[in-house]
Amino acid sequence: MRELITDHLQRTGMPLLIGYLPSFYPDPERYRAALSCCAEHGLSSLEIGIPSRDPYLDGEVIRQALSQLAVPKDLLPKLITDSVEAVAAEHIRSIVMLYDETLEAVGIPEFARSCIASQAAAVLVPNITEAHRELLHSSLQGSSVEIVSFIGFDKSEEQIAHILACTTGFVYLQSTEGSTGGQFTASNAAKSRFEAVKRMAEVYDLPVALGFGISTAADVHQAAAMGADAVIIGTAFVKAAASDLSRFSSYLSTFDPYLKKERPLCST
Repeated sequence: MRELITDHLQRTGMPLLIGYLPSFYPDPERYRAALSCCAEHGLSSLEIGIPSRDPYLDGEVIRQALSQLAVPKDLLPKLITDSVEAVAAEHIRSIVMLYDETLEAVGIPEFARSCIASQAAAVLVPNITEAHRELLHSSLQGSSVEIVSFIGFDKSEEQIAHILACTTGFVYLQSTEGSTGGQFTASNAAKSRFEAVKRMAEVYDLPVALGFGISTAADVHQAAAMGADAVIIGTAFVKAAASDLSRFSSYLSTFDPYLKKERPLCST
């Protein structure tokens, strides 16, 4: 992911666009159709949401989507593997996103094995504990699976420095306070915060992505103007994917400057 973001930015001068979908949402058939549509529009990376009992960072739209995917904990490794393989079939890189309680339920060694075996590009555990962060880092060391680290509003400079030291993929910076589904605004405070994290990340040669509240091309333009290396679209992506395929295709078309589109429209 680190190399992909850097290469895309150098080639286009624009941030890489990353989408988000819960695993097999809204159902396996439409999930695979949505993935094909993403591939046709040139989306190269997708964050896959794994169900959690309390996805506290997510707003109502994503919470409802994840609630449809509840599976017993012993089936979670297979869900992860199947989800990544479905994304890989469309030549899209996957970022497996789950909360710390789910990570603990699966077990860090088992989770790492599932991600490595299915050739996930990266993993993201936004509320991971320090102990789990270090264990996950060591479990994935030597593999091609990178660690994406989330930096929320509650993190101090000291905490951010420790997080960066265990990051191998890129930094996911929360662009607005609260849960997903809000509205991103490139305020002076947001710019200052981004610039401070960007300076710290440069020490480790890490790209910085912005997410939360980003849903339109205008939002992406603002993030690009701030200097974001990548942008992550969650709630709006889920809403669009839940609609019919032609509407999802039209939504993706609005991001053409940030995607390498190969075909005009997805099949309906």
